[in-house]
Amino acid sequence: MNMKKKASTLAFLTGIAAFGVTAQSALAASIYINDTLPGGSITVTGGQFEYGFSVNGSQIQSPSNTATGSTTVSEASGPFNFNGTWITNNAPMPFSSQVLFLDSTNNNLVSDILNLSYAANSDGTATINGSFQSGNLGLLSSYSGYTGTFVEGSGNYNFSAPYLSGVVASTNDVPGPSSFLMLATGLVAMGLVRFKGTRNSKKKALAV
Repeated sequence: MNMKKKASTLAFLTGIAAFGVTAQSALAASIYINDTLPGGSITVTGGQFEYGFSVNGSQIQSPSNTATGSTTVSEASGPFNFNGTWITNNAPMPFSSQVLFLDSTNNNLVSDILNLSYAANSDGTATINGSFQSGNLGLLSSYSGYTGTFVEGSGNYNFSAPYLSGVVASTNDVPGPSSFLMLATGLVAMGLVRFKGTRNSKKKALAV
């Protein structure tokens, strides 16, 4: 096989592979949790769940492999629940998980909690049940049994199952003690500089 034929074959195979990935992505259900909004609001979006997607018991995405739906919940309301059912062709599901999101300035402070569980159904579908909570949720050392941690500020957190993809976008909710200490230190330093400047000005005035 000459070089031109090899190049053509490679391009053809690459195109087929790209089409396959695109097709699978187009048919995949998706969840997006956006915890970066001001005012303590969290937006939840579900898409392409063939049997629908709900948040706190209310369906926000109608049963369809093309539909999407979104809702906004308040962080102050505490954890919210979500669930959806999609076609998996009897693919095996991941294990349940609990991920703790850690403050970027103090990795011992928990600011979000994501719980995920999956159930395979007998008809070739699966159901995801999850919950998400955001706020000042205490010290990491007070938790046990969690399956993973994620430091905020290092990008989005991604999770997945067969024919399902999920993203959580999150930022720090409450400044940690180190942040307050840095702020206080800065204010004290500014005060000292201003005080020294005032004293020097007074000395110059007396000298004159």
